[in-house]
Amino acid sequence: MFDPLLAQSAVVALRESLNRFKPQMEKLRQHRDDLDLLLEEPLASLRKLEEERGRLNRQIASAEAFESELRNAPNGYERAKIHTRCQNELGDRKPGAVLGQIRSALRRVDDKVEKLQARVDSLIRFASLDIRHVVIDANNLCYEGRRFIRLAALEALVPILSRKHKVTLIFDAGIRRMLGLRSEEIEAKFPDAEQVHIVASRRKADETVLATAGDDPHTFVLSNDRFVDYPEKMAVKEERMLQHEIVGQVAYVHDLQVVAKFETEAV
Repeated sequence: MFDPLLAQSAVVALRESLNRFKPQMEKLRQHRDDLDLLLEEPLASLRKLEEERGRLNRQIASAEAFESELRNAPNGYERAKIHTRCQNELGDRKPGAVLGQIRSALRRVDDKVEKLQARVDSLIRFASLDIRHVVIDANNLCYEGRRFIRLAALEALVPILSRKHKVTLIFDAGIRRMLGLRSEEIEAKFPDAEQVHIVASRRKADETVLATAGDDPHTFVLSNDRFVDYPEKMAVKEERMLQHEIVGQVAYVHDLQVVAKFETEAV
């Protein structure tokens, strides 16, 4: 009943399916390796803190046990023996005194664990997202604080982002006047970008940025604006937002683990 031609046809079809999936699998493997490397240090620190928390909890249990023994000790001789044991085990003859120190140390460790766990959760969340398109609120990245740094940060950042993501830049209309450049000259500075768009005169880029992000769950907005005037936009509702920092001559997008160094343009 075996049909070799039919079996051969099935094998060919399966091989074609596997070949189609290979690039996706390779991308997932690379994604996994990147995440493992990213989490290696914070997870090691978290394990050490958990070990320290366990040690402190054991010390608290010992101190409380010594206190209980002291309360039930029949005479001064037995209490002295308990104090000596407490000194040898906890470094202090008085369990009540050492309890306060240990509980204070435990609160500090708990605080560190909570913060580090939040960082790990954030890293995992963003590493798990399939971000394919980054829409940049471009004027937002032309400033370090209130200082206008022109296109320096963007020119360093866009090529790095473009290695993994499609990138669209949306500028306010006033950027031409601020830079003293024509639209074509601004576009020419970003050959790696999918699109460079300057909004119509007298309009702000916010609405266009959010419209470009649209309903696509794989498209994120890079901006430090909160877009409080647009709560109905899907990118805002779904928190598809990435923030940046510019410090000195370095631009950071921490959620994407991107660091871009640049030289400030002469004004």
